[in-house]
Amino acid sequence: MIPHERVIQWMNVVREEIHSPEQFRVLENFWASQLNSKMWLIEHINEQCLLFPGSHIYIFGGWYGILAQLLIQAIPGVKVTSIDIDPKCAIFGERLKLPDDDIEFITADMQHFTEYSPNTRLIINTSTEHVSQETFDSWLFNVPQNVNVVLQGNNFFACEEHVRCTKTLNDFIRMHDLTKIKFTGELDCIQFTRFMMIGNKL
Repeated sequence: MIPHERVIQWMNVVREEIHSPEQFRVLENFWASQLNSKMWLIEHINEQCLLFPGSHIYIFGGWYGILAQLLIQAIPGVKVTSIDIDPKCAIFGERLKLPDDDIEFITADMQHFTEYSPNTRLIINTSTEHVSQETFDSWLFNVPQNVNVVLQGNNFFACEEHVRCTKTLNDFIRMHDLTKIKFTGELDCIQFTRFMMIGNKL
């Protein structure tokens, strides 16, 4: 369960933005499809990935850091780095998290990121539909080998920000070059279907 202190912190930020154009963007983080997709991810990494205190998790397309918060809540002692190209994500991420959360926010283009820690145990990319094939391939090239990788995408072609959707789970699997596949699945998000796979880089 999500502690009430965390929910209060989230709602405080929403209330602070009540007359701001950013309020809707903050609220988007809490749509059912967003939260359900994150809890679904956490459920399966707990089953498929060996994580322990001191493990370092990297999230690409980390947005405002809600997944990062849910991860440290579910897996005590892990460190999470949330990376997004939009500088507002780090600003709101810091505001939305609790003071003692071990979350680092970095503003960077995923395709150029190479600074992984020696304790890297899991790499997550939940924004595969938001980047071109060239950007995705450049990002994956820099991902360390023998580290679990979680990818999420969807078939929500109607969103203008989505430039790399797939129609089916099989298409999603074929598009992404992972090996040692531990899990593939889909989640009904009413308006669209979320796809996920867990494996390793080729």
